[in-house]
Amino acid sequence: MLVAVSLVALTAISVSTPLHEAGASAPARIRCSPTTRPCNVPADLAAKVTELTDEISRRLQRALPFAPQFAIDTGRGPDRAYAEATLIDATGRPVPETAGPGAGCLITFYEASLTPDEADNTLAHELFHCFQFALDTRSVATWFTEGSAEWVGAELGGPTPSTRENWNQWLGEPGKPLFTRSYDALGFFALLDQHGVDPFTLFDLMQSTFPREGSQGIYNIAKEALGAEPALDAAMALTRAPSLGPDWEATGVGITRRTATETVAFGPSDGEQKADLRVRGLYGTASVIIRPTGDVLTLVGAEGNDTAVGFKGAPAIIGTGITGSWCLSASGCECPPATPPRPPLLPGAPGPVGIAVARNTE
Repeated sequence: MLVAVSLVALTAISVSTPLHEAGASAPARIRCSPTTRPCNVPADLAAKVTELTDEISRRLQRALPFAPQFAIDTGRGPDRAYAEATLIDATGRPVPETAGPGAGCLITFYEASLTPDEADNTLAHELFHCFQFALDTRSVATWFTEGSAEWVGAELGGPTPSTRENWNQWLGEPGKPLFTRSYDALGFFALLDQHGVDPFTLFDLMQSTFPREGSQGIYNIAKEALGAEPALDAAMALTRAPSLGPDWEATGVGITRRTATETVAFGPSDGEQKADLRVRGLYGTASVIIRPTGDVLTLVGAEGNDTAVGFKGAPAIIGTGITGSWCLSASGCECPPATPPRPPLLPGAPGPVGIAVARNTE
């Protein structure tokens, strides 16, 4: 798994019987494992495991039906992993996650990859995987299993360099289809939390829904809980324009200052101007901030996509596509004499204008 644990805590681990005396079949660099003899973890680490297990159990409202076991690998983890949670059978041997609900969970720490500042985050992330194993992880999408665990790791264990790296991907690649994400989907679950929906209350339902309804079923559960389109809420948050209101800024534990939103100056003499708001797939998002200097702003485009237009001090205007003309002058707008009639102007406001778009079809 992608997070770390304290070297100070783990170098103190001891095994009462050497591996060769236990008839171990594990690789030589594994100091202990359930296939040989369970690790006798240090008291401080054991206490943290108990604390985090109890907290996850409390927030999920279900107990972990087995005690997690531990192994220490003296080498480096695959793909820069600092730790890894593995489903195990009743004998303590790893089995494929596709095998269904597990009889146990093995957490392996990769000692050569560890950094001393990620212990709590690592444990929370990996222990949450153990809870997922207990429920059933057959064919559950990576964006859900890893994105949720990454959010839990940050929420319960604090931010780490890995957390910030994943935030940068969420914030810096808004056009990426939601269902193709991985650890960076922590931003989706942070969005729920930002809007007052505790993701812990949805995790089990989301996971159990996946075999029948896939990723769309998970998304629909979030949509029902929010009472709004999560992708459009994400598009607004990823605009990162807090002057337009709290919904136009992303929040979350460990969030960085990264943004992919461009700001475009637009004056009365500029004529028609286009902003590229393309996204790459389902529930990808895009946004732009316009800084107009004229009195009237006309917007047309984004047909068939969920959209939001935001003005300072006013609720966002939500719809499908963008078509309308807004008065931006605080003193009102009047057309010059002999100007052809035009539809009534919508009320806007001076200052920046946010435009957020979410793609709701493949």
